Amino acid sequence: MEPNSSPNTPAAAADASVRVPGAPHEPTGRATGAHTDTFARDHLPPPEQWPELLLDDPAPRYPDRLNCGHELLDRTVEEYGADRPALRSGDGVVRSYGELRETVDRIAHVLTEDLGVVPGNRVLLRGPTTPWLAACWLAVMKAGAVAVTVLAQARATELATI
Repeated sequence: MEPNSSPNTPAAAADASVRVPGAPHEPTGRATGAHTDTFARDHLPPPEQWPELLLDDPAPRYPDRLNCGHELLDRTVEEYGADRPALRSGDGVVRSYGELRETVDRIAHVLTEDLGVVPGNRVLLRGPTTPWLAACWLAVMKAGAVAVTVLAQARATELATI
């Protein structure tokens, strides 16, 4: 472990001798994960800007790999049923969790099978705040990608910096 680092710091997470829950490691000490495209991980802010991990907190522990699209959508369907209302559009149309899950799964399939998105890729989502944007965001999560959501009003010059 580096001097002046504690088990709650990113420096400790990079040391193979320290096991931080939720931060899988290879024997070399290099952090690993489900991501094929490591751009987002490789461009994290400097360690001094990372949040402090309070590992003594009795909060729930998560597995080394977690898909938030699955957790947010599929677990909700499993726990509460597919017929519950999930989204209401501006014109009053209500979509159930089951309908949302079908749409999300179709979009995720297109992302991965037709467009070649792999875990860790960044996917820009630009559009109005609608049920379709929410479905696209969840599909990006299910595909294991990183959603970069911007306002529909974003201009080309603003998008160029992303």
